[in-house]
Amino acid sequence: MAWLVHDLKPTIDSKYATYPWREATGIGGSSMGGLMSFYGVMAFNQYFFKAACLSPSFVFCMNQLQVEWDNAQIDNDTNVFFIFGEREIKDHNIPLQQLDYFNDQLINRGGKSYIHIQKNGKHNEGCWK
Repeated sequence: MAWLVHDLKPTIDSKYATYPWREATGIGGSSMGGLMSFYGVMAFNQYFFKAACLSPSFVFCMNQLQVEWDNAQIDNDTNVFFIFGEREIKDHNIPLQQLDYFNDQLINRGGKSYIHIQKNGKHNEGCWK
């Protein structure tokens, strides 16, 4: 993520007609990319205003994410969109508890969190489209 914000983003902003400021910059991804998008908006909030976290795989590092969250500086205008497929979370309390935790944490810091559960959705591109 450090490479993305310190090397890739400046290169893109210097070569293309972008709006380089935070309020025009978002990050998004699915599965592990959704996890990295959430990490990006949290750990590099000075660069990212919003994140689309599609089926983020919090389960792989929930404890570390909680520690990072406790130390993160989150602007109160931060926006995060979460989506999960109904079938990928049906009868799975852990992903919902993890989602609720970060949803509540973001709102408590003044940010906005949007959650969408895709009816009959699975953990795949068909759901995330």
